[in-house]
Amino acid sequence: MKRTNFELIFTGNELINGKILNTNSKWLGKRITKLGGKITRMIIVPDELKIIANAIKESLTRKPDFIITSGGLGSTFDDMTYQAVSDALGIPLKLNSEALKYIEEKYGFAQQAGIIKDGNLNKYRRKMAFVPETSRILYNPVGAAPGAKIDYGVTQIICLPGVPAELKSIFRRTVTKLIQKKIGDVSFVENSIFSTGFIESEITHVVDKVMSEINVNLEDNSQVSFTTKSPQIWIKTLVKAPYKKIIIEFHVSCLGPPKIATKNVERAIELLRKYIEEEGGMCYMEDEI
Repeated sequence: MKRTNFELIFTGNELINGKILNTNSKWLGKRITKLGGKITRMIIVPDELKIIANAIKESLTRKPDFIITSGGLGSTFDDMTYQAVSDALGIPLKLNSEALKYIEEKYGFAQQAGIIKDGNLNKYRRKMAFVPETSRILYNPVGAAPGAKIDYGVTQIICLPGVPAELKSIFRRTVTKLIQKKIGDVSFVENSIFSTGFIESEITHVVDKVMSEINVNLEDNSQVSFTTKSPQIWIKTLVKAPYKKIIIEFHVSCLGPPKIATKNVERAIELLRKYIEEEGGMCYMEDEI
């Protein structure tokens, strides 16, 4: 079972200079992972046409299944993602009639609602309808700038707005379905167990023990093994409140068919509890902390 790979490109000087926190990276990372995707790269690039285009070109050399861009689809001079995609792919940038109609309707509605005084499409608003020629327009229920999907070889390029509410809306409405169609019946299942009574270095050997034991006795191992070098069950330790009562979180995850992955995570949690308690520690589930 081949993993579906994603590379994410975030544009914006405001992200690089720290003016705005890149919350889109966290949100997309969590959603894509839950859907069974594997994010192999995330980068932030400034609002410079050549740099954005080069980032897309470089990403394409690795032939990921998806490239998702965030930002640069609006009406201002520094919104240049569609031009960058066109330059990177060698595909003309053209006025898309579907996008133009959509934008016209959005501004017309905003004028009728009294949100704006003038709903006519000036050159700045029309700019948002210029997309790479082969684009499929992605409807934006929240804002005026439409997203787009461009197929290039084995890679699907998805361009999303940088405004979080707009990005999330398009992702939920359209992009989730595209990912599910590509990945199929695979899910990322996760759960956590917490312990007290140890510092992290005192209990690390328990993680090795559980991962070694469970990854050679997984439920239906043939269906959840993606490569022989990466574990099917992954356990990550995270230290909570290190300056007061030390709590260690053991975050367990598994990727595979939903029922099988769930069983494997449950088994790993059972083993962690058993071995931690044998060492003299106390175990809790999240709602017990």
